[in-house]
Amino acid sequence: MVAGPAFILAHWGTGLLAPVRRIWPVQRPAVLVALAVAFGYAGLAGFPISTQRALIMLVVVMLCQILRRRSFSVGALVVGLVTVSIMDPLALLSAGFWLSFCAVGWLLFINTVQPPTNILWRLLQLHLYLALGLTPLLGALHQSVPLASPLANLVAVPIVSFAIVPLVMAGVVASPFDSSIAAILWRMAAWIWECLWMYLSTRARVLEPVTLPVAPQAWAVALALGGVTMFVVPLLSARWLLGTVLVAALALEQRNTPPLAQLRLTVVDVGQGLAVVAETA
Repeated sequence: MVAGPAFILAHWGTGLLAPVRRIWPVQRPAVLVALAVAFGYAGLAGFPISTQRALIMLVVVMLCQILRRRSFSVGALVVGLVTVSIMDPLALLSAGFWLSFCAVGWLLFINTVQPPTNILWRLLQLHLYLALGLTPLLGALHQSVPLASPLANLVAVPIVSFAIVPLVMAGVVASPFDSSIAAILWRMAAWIWECLWMYLSTRARVLEPVTLPVAPQAWAVALALGGVTMFVVPLLSARWLLGTVLVAALALEQRNTPPLAQLRLTVVDVGQGLAVVAETA
């Protein structure tokens, strides 16, 4: 979000300097500027785990720029995944790790099999297909599928990226020189955030998530993956109908509840703690 504009501006600025351009390709100073800005932004955020992962992925992409390799490729994704796993092995146990890398891999797959279109229609397609593609993984990890996520992301991502964060950062830059201007910028960001939060809250109330009766097993997740793949790959004329049926396999399993008027008690003992699960019909 911050490295992208920094890279573009540095690339353009270096391109204006003809002597430097002949000695040093414009990608290299642009990469250094983008990484410096990204590390500075991460430092302001306190280097949380999510920011560390983003920095590692960014370094991989920028190295691909310097080496003139394809940065948006399966190889770059695998290098980033392995590097994050080495730097933070416990990340493998978090749902966010798998959702993040699977989302990027799914976008790579979409760009491979879908023909290019105009940019606005492409963005709408990506939001829709991303929500569909992550449905099996969300069902397996969280036992629910959020219906409001495409509409939420479609509005929240551009507003946060191009309005809220730039206003906050502009306030940070302005604060040492004029605190009143910084306060105005921060109030604008806060007002936009409040409006966005009202929109997100409304979407969440109107479109409640679909809760699955039980966590789906591997066979159901595999069928659902086949279904969402059918949505993207135009092989069958009835792919939307067949794909929907396969995705619905996530909800085929039923919870094994006790009969009426009976109680099932399960004692869970892990050595340092004890829990009792009480289940009824």
